[in-house]
Amino acid sequence: MNTVLQRINDDLIALESGVLMNFNEQQTLVKGALIGFCGDTLAAHEFAGFKEGVGFAYQKCRHCECTFDVMQAHFAEKNVILRSLPRYDQQVEEMLNAQTTGMRKRLSSAYGITRRSTARDFPHFNLITMIPEDIMHILFEGVVIYKTKLVLAKLFDDGLCTIKQLNYVIENFPYGYKHKECKPNCIPEKLFDDDDTMTLKQSSSSMIVFFRLLPIFLVTQLNVDSCNEYVHLLTELCEIVQIIMAPVISVATIQMLKVLIPSHLRQFKHLFPDQNIMPK
Repeated sequence: MNTVLQRINDDLIALESGVLMNFNEQQTLVKGALIGFCGDTLAAHEFAGFKEGVGFAYQKCRHCECTFDVMQAHFAEKNVILRSLPRYDQQVEEMLNAQTTGMRKRLSSAYGITRRSTARDFPHFNLITMIPEDIMHILFEGVVIYKTKLVLAKLFDDGLCTIKQLNYVIENFPYGYKHKECKPNCIPEKLFDDDDTMTLKQSSSSMIVFFRLLPIFLVTQLNVDSCNEYVHLLTELCEIVQIIMAPVISVATIQMLKVLIPSHLRQFKHLFPDQNIMPK
């Protein structure tokens, strides 16, 4: 990886100084810089030198130094130590100066860092703050599926609706034209057995449609009380997801997320005290 990144770094250094290019038979000095790296979570971690599998790291996030235990009780950014380039450099240096291979591996697991990435040398680039999260992976292949499954299991256990009733609604709902290509699939009836590995059997695109419509399915089609606290948990998460997926948001909306997300996580732990907050 670093071999490839070194070639990119050489090009970025050249662009920083400027490269002469011909435009309309005139030479123009063109300068450029990298403003971000977009990729799925595994690719982003490999690019920046973090562990690809966070299950093997004590510090599980590439944006902060939050541990698994801390994330179960503290839900606001102000309650954790944010990663920074100086901290990254310090931790990498400790790993490189480790006297034994075993010590280096322990430091790697503690810091969640595999190696020093050459992307650290990219001019004007911050590999902590300029690598956005992959929404599809974090939400629709992770958090949304996890919480939807828990809420549905609770509603079914309480006798408020059944999986057969929900599947009937999924199958017969009048989806709009743009949703027909990503229409949700029926939920497997074995989903709520003891096998925790089973999923909702939705692609990311069909999960988006299913999740947006699920509160409507439950309240208007299956007559579940809209004031039900588990339904409210879903609608609250839906509101957060809608904001995150908006093509443009204001600074004020970001401030709103700083209130909505901790509130949602506290409510989740209140309703499901035995369930973990996912490191996503």
